Amino acid sequence: MSRNWFKFTSSLSGINSRGYIGVLVASAVVLFASGYLAMHNRINGDITALLPEDAPSARSLDHITKRFGATNTLVLLFLAPPGEPLVPVLEKAASSLGESDHIRRVDFRWSVSDMEEHGLYYLEVEDLEKIRDDIEERIRKEIARNDPFYVSLEEEEEETGEALTEKDFTDLGQLIEKYGEGLALEGDHVYFRKPVDCTKPGDEERVCEHVLWGMIVTPSKGAADVTYAKALIDDVDERLRAIDMPDGVTVYKSGRYNYLATEARFVLGDLRWISIVGTVLVAIVVFAFFPSPMILLLIFIPLILGIAMDFAIVKLTIGELNLVTTGNFAILFGMGVAYGVHIYSRFREEKKRGHTYEAAMTSAVEDTGRAAFLAASTTAVAFFSLMLADYKGFSQLGFITCIGVVFAFVAALVVMPALGKPLSRWGLLRSHRISGSTIDDVLKRRGAPPRAYAVIIVAGVVLTIGSIWLITRFDTVYETDYNKLQFSNDERERAVRYEKQLFGWTGEPAVLSANGEEDLLKLVAQLDELSRGEGAGHIQSVDSILSFIPKDQETKRDVIREIAGIVNQKKMDRAEGEMKTSLKRLRKLTRAEPLTIDTLPEDIRIRFTSEDGGFLVFVYPKKDLNDIRYAIELRKLLSAESLGREYGGTSAAIIFGDIQDMMLHDSPRVIAITFLVVMLIVLLDFRSVRRTLLALVPLVIGILWMVGIMSAFDLRVNWINVVAFPAVIGIGVDNGVHVLHRYRMEGPASLRRIVRNLGRTLTVSTLTTMMGFAALLLSRHPGLRSLGLLTVIGLATTFLAAVFFLPSLLFVYERIMSQRLLARRTALTLWTVAYDPTTRPLVRMLLAKRADFKVVVLDEIPSPLMKEAVESLRLRVGGKLDLPIVEADGRFASASGGDLSGIRDLMGGPR
Repeated sequence: MSRNWFKFTSSLSGINSRGYIGVLVASAVVLFASGYLAMHNRINGDITALLPEDAPSARSLDHITKRFGATNTLVLLFLAPPGEPLVPVLEKAASSLGESDHIRRVDFRWSVSDMEEHGLYYLEVEDLEKIRDDIEERIRKEIARNDPFYVSLEEEEEETGEALTEKDFTDLGQLIEKYGEGLALEGDHVYFRKPVDCTKPGDEERVCEHVLWGMIVTPSKGAADVTYAKALIDDVDERLRAIDMPDGVTVYKSGRYNYLATEARFVLGDLRWISIVGTVLVAIVVFAFFPSPMILLLIFIPLILGIAMDFAIVKLTIGELNLVTTGNFAILFGMGVAYGVHIYSRFREEKKRGHTYEAAMTSAVEDTGRAAFLAASTTAVAFFSLMLADYKGFSQLGFITCIGVVFAFVAALVVMPALGKPLSRWGLLRSHRISGSTIDDVLKRRGAPPRAYAVIIVAGVVLTIGSIWLITRFDTVYETDYNKLQFSNDERERAVRYEKQLFGWTGEPAVLSANGEEDLLKLVAQLDELSRGEGAGHIQSVDSILSFIPKDQETKRDVIREIAGIVNQKKMDRAEGEMKTSLKRLRKLTRAEPLTIDTLPEDIRIRFTSEDGGFLVFVYPKKDLNDIRYAIELRKLLSAESLGREYGGTSAAIIFGDIQDMMLHDSPRVIAITFLVVMLIVLLDFRSVRRTLLALVPLVIGILWMVGIMSAFDLRVNWINVVAFPAVIGIGVDNGVHVLHRYRMEGPASLRRIVRNLGRTLTVSTLTTMMGFAALLLSRHPGLRSLGLLTVIGLATTFLAAVFFLPSLLFVYERIMSQRLLARRTALTLWTVAYDPTTRPLVRMLLAKRADFKVVVLDEIPSPLMKEAVESLRLRVGGKLDLPIVEADGRFASASGGDLSGIRDLMGGPR
């Protein structure tokens, strides 16, 4: 990138004319419009938003949702004291909830009166045969006992004979007990009810025995929209508050909708604090180094404009933020402020040398622009490479951050100089002291002893070797337990525990669909076989509408007909009392035909069927699928390929399995591409393999230190914080780039001044970026916290490597080359104390003349060599040193005061 381009860029701000007014007016208009659009971005907390549309699990979920509606449910759990008559309360709650537009159905009981007529079919064949024999024997005894001429010959018959009761031949409760522990038959209804121990685990002294009642709410939309989930939960809470709940009854909410709504509430609340705290922390860092409120305005206003434009673009393109991109404001604020800091720092140096505002800012933009452009390019391209990933957590974060970095850089380059013009004219910018150096000042200054640089290099090598050793011992890099990445509080933990106690669920079920009864029979048989074979360790149960259809009905019907033949005999008409009532009921039950799907109660059929004749099948996992390893294994078992179907099983846990697989597949490729692209950009800028490798040394060493720290403290990579690696690559390379660029511009022997002047700027820019990410540590979302932590660690390690390790390498290299520099023969030698306003144009003139020259900066030569060189030069000059001077074949010409005429005369000879 040529200097002329940045000269043109500096002219866009209009600081050398009245054009700055137009820039400020246009910026204000853009800021207002962009801010309006940016504030209307919504957050999509659904995990499917992180997957590409063609992901198998996402395709299955979309298919099932369109066909059956919402398959996720909101579970309401009512914990009541024993004996509390809660049915009227549940009826009132169900009636109120059923009136909501957000709710399609409410189930707190099933009507099973129709099923009871088929009660005999729910018994096992062996039980029916026993009932048949018992009925025949008991009827014989009962009839004989009622015969006036009957005489008992066996005493035990008198003792054991008893009237036939209905319980002997039908008990629908047997079905209920088999279907689920948390189902209780009461009259014509089955309730979700179970006595539970509500004592909190670990609390041995407290005893709490309550009855848990359940209510399953089926919303009208799927759990894909956080806005809808929040509206649903708010509506449910409001309706439950309007009900006069008995004392001692506590209501808990569980399920995907409640989690999404809670997550959205926490994330939105966190984002406000993260943005505020991040902004304050960045402001504190900037103010600590540049203590002036006007400087904060000068740097922050262009940055806010750039971020607002970025999120306006997001609103117009993507339209929403996802779980990974929710913290982007704080991140962009921390990263983007670095460009303004670099430009202002350079401007400050120029002002100290006595330049006007216009000249100082122009020089700052032109001199710093190239390094800042390279730094912005590496950061933008690093995040742009994330867009190559299928995982939208990568691609959308890459898009948003790439655009934001570009806008922040351009705003700092154009808007910041324009904004500073009126602030300077009104005297609101801090005035800077004019400073300079004399040769006597140089001789009095002492740099760090050479052994300090050697110690730094040795320490860096030891840390690097130690990090590599720790990395080799890092057995588990990826975090597979999703429980560690979820919100956790006492209420949620209790709700999950009670839900499992009541329904027996160990996790959210996987859902599959079947087309018609024949396909349903085939699918359920296939899943049953899978649960007994390969999937025995993963599948706890398979739940479908067939679960309510008794098995072996044809065989049972033959036995039931035999029973009917017994109870319908003419002699049975003589039965009296309880026996007569039981026989009447039994005759009715034996007339029932085998139960079919169409004859099941509507309360049950509606849960499993669609209007087009489709059926839902739920597969409940045996293990906790929040452990992604098991989720991936279950996903493979229920995949469309494994089952030979168009659509496989899907659930939130399976989708996380897809995300984990996609992350494992994408992250190494994306990180490698990011590093290669960054290296290519640096190479194109420096046009030197040696300089490129030197610029990358801090990045490589810093990342090794970062992963070593992760291994030492067992900090693992997850599907959110994995983006820290490309972020650190893109941002962490900036410090090394700035050091090498400044070293390239200032020339050999300039390290002390670079560390002294640029080190301050790099510290500010790195700390501000770290503060932006550090604000994520305040989030209640564990994934966002881990993203902030890893990035802060990576930025700190790359900064230390760039500011300490790289200059130490360069110092050792220069110490070796110092004598060669002094001894090297050239036509001209430029002797100077430091690069001041006179030295730079002098160097440009020598370059323009294509002179054979070398530059000796006395300030930066190691102390013993510097003193020797100064005394030798003083003797040759024959008096006071008036630096800078140019030496040619024993002749000297001074450029002190900016008079270059003597230098031009001196250059007339040598070429």
